[in-house]
Parts: sequence; structure tokens; C-alpha cells
Amino acid sequence: LMIREDKLEESLANHVWAHKVSYTGPSFDVGMSYAYHFNEIPAVHVQPPEAVLEYHRQHSVGVEFETTWDEWGFRGEGVYTSDEWFASRNPVDRDSTEPRDILSAIVGADHTFANDLYVNFQYWMRYITDYQDYLQAEEYDHNFIWSVSRKFLREDLEIGFSGRYQFDPAGWLVTPEVKYRVNDYIRLRATLNLLGGDNASLFGQFDGNDQAGIELKMLF
Repeated sequence: LMIREDKLEESLANHVWAHKVSYTGPSFDVGMSYAYHFNEIPAVHVQPPEAVLEYHRQHSVGVEFETTWDEWGFRGEGVYTSDEWFASRNPVDRDSTEPRDILSAIVGADHTFANDLYVNFQYWMRYITDYQDYLQAEEYDHNFIWSVSRKFLREDLEIGFSGRYQFDPAGWLVTPEVKYRVNDYIRLRATLNLLGGDNASLFGQFDGNDQAGIELKMLF
């Protein structure tokens, strides 16, 4: 198939806009938002002899909150988004894709202990409405996300351990990391990205593609 991308023209007809209202209280913050926008990831419509990449309009309605309790920070947000396009195995779908509305949400908590140990835990989920088995995506996808780090040597050295675990199908991304500040002008960073899990999971399909990286940053 030949690939053709229908790029958006710079015109008033392709405008996007969003609105947000929020309230800040003595112990909590809440907010609501609405956006009329384009999906940043194009949908792939198979129309032989072409596969057409199209950017579709979407409506998004969101809510969010943030509060504290006993030196822990708690926050979360949710959004309902229209017309997310998914690949389909339904033979009556002429272009092998179908739109569905989705509900996404994330909640989390973080805390810094007296010994400078920082922890952050989050739970993320996505639910596809009006789900059918022929869609090439899970009806309900949920992940556990974490980040743990601590600083040493008068905060010049930082050791961290973060990752993400996807449930059903199981998959994971684990990232140990070391940062070191040599002086006020030189920073070093070393990381590992370890991936694995079920072949049908987001990370499991990249099992055997672990990565290692070293970064040198110089400030002038």
C-alpha cells in the first residue's frame, strides 16, 4: 500500500480551542475543562491502493483535583474523549477502522520522607465505550506507574528507580537511573530501559530490545 498523509492546512477552518475553570481552596484544588481539537495521532484508513493518514476532530471533557493529607500529595484527573479511531477486523469496515469514545483517568500520590527518599505512585486506566471483540485493542487497559529516588552526597548524587506495569496482558518497563553532579557545570546521567511481558502487551512486544544510555551535559 502507498501511504498518503492528509496534513492539516493552516487556516481558520482548522482552529482548535479549549476552556478551563478551576477553584483553589485552602486544602484542595479542583478544575474542569473542555477542548475542541484534533487528534495528534492520525488514524490509518486502508483504502487500497492507499493507506490514508487522517487527523480527526475530537471533543474532550476533563476534571481534575489536587489535595494533601498528612504530608502526602494526592492528585488525579479524568477525561472523556470522543472519536478515537481503532483498527478493526470487522469485514464490513471498508477502511479497517472504527471510532469509539474513550474514558481515561489517572490518580496518584507522592511524598518526600525525612531522609530525602521521594516516592510517587500512580494508577492509570482507559476504557473503550461500545466495545466489540473485533477491535484490535483491549476494552479496558490499566497500568501501575511508580518512581522512587533518593539523593546522596549533599544532593550531588541521585539514584532512582521508576517503571510502569501493564495489567492484562502483562507487560512492564523498568528504568533504573543514576545522576551525578560533578560540579556546577557538568552533569552525568546513566539509565537502563528494561522491557518485557506478554507479546500482546505494549512493552512485551519489545522484549529483547532493552536499552542503556549515558548522558553528559555541560552548562555554559
